[in-house]
Amino acid sequence: MAAPRRVKSVMPIAQIQIARASCKSTCKCGRAPYSVWYSGCTFGGQPMGYIEKIQSDLTAAMKEKDELRLSVLRMVKSALKLKEIDKMRPLDDLESLQILQTLIKQRRESVEQFTQGGRKDLADKEAKEIAIIEKYLPAAPSDAEMHRVVEEAIVESGADSLKQMGAVVKAARAKLEGKSIDGKLLSDKVRERLTEKAAGKP
Repeated sequence: MAAPRRVKSVMPIAQIQIARASCKSTCKCGRAPYSVWYSGCTFGGQPMGYIEKIQSDLTAAMKEKDELRLSVLRMVKSALKLKEIDKMRPLDDLESLQILQTLIKQRRESVEQFTQGGRKDLADKEAKEIAIIEKYLPAAPSDAEMHRVVEEAIVESGADSLKQMGAVVKAARAKLEGKSIDGKLLSDKVRERLTEKAAGKP
């Protein structure tokens, strides 16, 4: 069973100046980490952006002859660069993060389809690609933080039934901006809490 595939070819794109230095564990910039790799990873005294870091890791993958990682990073870089061309400007970190989350969502859907079709080999490959991309995502909110944000969103929106679920999810997403959010998990938590409130549970 063939799941819908994403375009992985890289369009010819004008080269931009990139960070060549690899992120060292001893590198310190004194800045708050934005993601797992962001902490201490600098170029010219400034934190690396997504494209620069991915290019640096892509170069490392070439040297290590890690074919799967190399293929995934090329695809990710291509997706980011194509979006920059579309917007005619560099992407900010939040826009880059949204693209990475979309790529992961596509692969999770493919894993499900391949698994249902009995193609464990292809499902496993997609899962490995997800693991590579996830390394570039910021930390996900804890269960306690998710619960607190959902409660705040419900109070602020005045929601008391599932009819207002969309407004609550939107408000909660805004509060979690910059974090790696599992959209389905967030929706499930909002639905569960609104169901409880509709039943009279405080």
